[in-house]
Amino acid sequence: MTRLGVFEDARHRTLAPLTDLRPTFSIWSGIAPAWRRLEALYGAPIRTVRCRAALAAAAAREIPAIAERDSHDAGTVLLVNGALRVDRTTVSQIPLDGPEEILVAGGRIAAVRLAALSLATLPEEPLPALSETAGSSNPLALLGTREVVARFVDNPWDLVAHNEAMLHADFGIFARTIEPRRLAAASEIGVDCFVGADAAVSSKASLDASEGPILVGAGARVEPFAFVKGPAFIGQGALVRAGCRVEGGSTVGPGCRIGGEVEATILHPFSNKQHDGFLGHSIVGSWANLGAGTTTSDLKNNYGTVRMERDGQRIDTGLRKLGAVIGDHAKLGIGTLLGAGTTIGTAAQVAGAGGVISGAVPAYAWWTAHGRAEHDVDRAVETARTVLGRRGKTLEPDEAALLRALSVDERARAALSAWVAAGEPSR
Repeated sequence: MTRLGVFEDARHRTLAPLTDLRPTFSIWSGIAPAWRRLEALYGAPIRTVRCRAALAAAAAREIPAIAERDSHDAGTVLLVNGALRVDRTTVSQIPLDGPEEILVAGGRIAAVRLAALSLATLPEEPLPALSETAGSSNPLALLGTREVVARFVDNPWDLVAHNEAMLHADFGIFARTIEPRRLAAASEIGVDCFVGADAAVSSKASLDASEGPILVGAGARVEPFAFVKGPAFIGQGALVRAGCRVEGGSTVGPGCRIGGEVEATILHPFSNKQHDGFLGHSIVGSWANLGAGTTTSDLKNNYGTVRMERDGQRIDTGLRKLGAVIGDHAKLGIGTLLGAGTTIGTAAQVAGAGGVISGAVPAYAWWTAHGRAEHDVDRAVETARTVLGRRGKTLEPDEAALLRALSVDERARAALSAWVAAGEPSR
């Protein structure tokens, strides 16, 4: 019997800042992170991963079956790329069982099926590009290749562009695990509005599933006069504040707290946007906090396509609607205004910077009315420890080490130094 696994490849960098502190397969979209969607589609637990060594401990805590061992550990393993946009077609193209081989889509490794003994010789790191395996001592060099049809999430804005479709698909993929209790008659709010155990949805809240399904996770709360339009996901233990407006295409991760207006946005678990302000067509990492009045623009005045900065280059995303990408542990002060296509890096602190922020604010940036500087790593780690503690969580030693490692990463430091020296946001 073949075991299921997941890997990330070297292209994880194109999904930064979302991949600064997590592997690609832990990025959320729809109603789940990518690894959980793989488990549901293949009907098997993920028992092994290949990712950056510094992320292995976090992956093992997140994916329960990794720590398990059984009689099948000596069999074949199918490793699936965590950046794949997987659906039922993926499973037919890349079945669990089959011969040892590399499955390739557009020159990129989509999956690898190999013997467990060969897997044991693969380094504990992201899989190399296909071109790097030829003639090497890597066990992948011995395998034949087969072309398949598959799609990848190459950039953060791909998640925004496809999240509404992913929400629709996920309700079918996870149908058997969705709590079947409906909130009202189908004629009132649509046919697919579900609520989990111990969730509290006020009778004065309004949920509209006429254009897509809605799932309110276990223990979540939707307060009076809140409005949620499907397709939408409100995660386990999340809070939708009174008067909040959640438009279709939104994923509100477990433990998030949201207010104001949220549209077509993905919030990773345990981020806060509790107050008024508009957050549209954006992605927010975990443990970020958006102060009162924080507002994103998701449409240019000339209705042109939005560009986003990466590695000093401005890339045309092809999207007319795109807000901001906000990294893990980022903190935005009250009244922060973000232009379309803005990136806020991991552990960045922005407060009272003035005007509309645009371009890329790097990891560990410190931007106040007094100017630009580098955020002290010790203060950042202690802030993270405090924030997690307020939710009954503990900042694990490997998580603190990741934050510290990012602060001295050569690429990250170069970006931060250039940003501080520039003195004003790039345009």
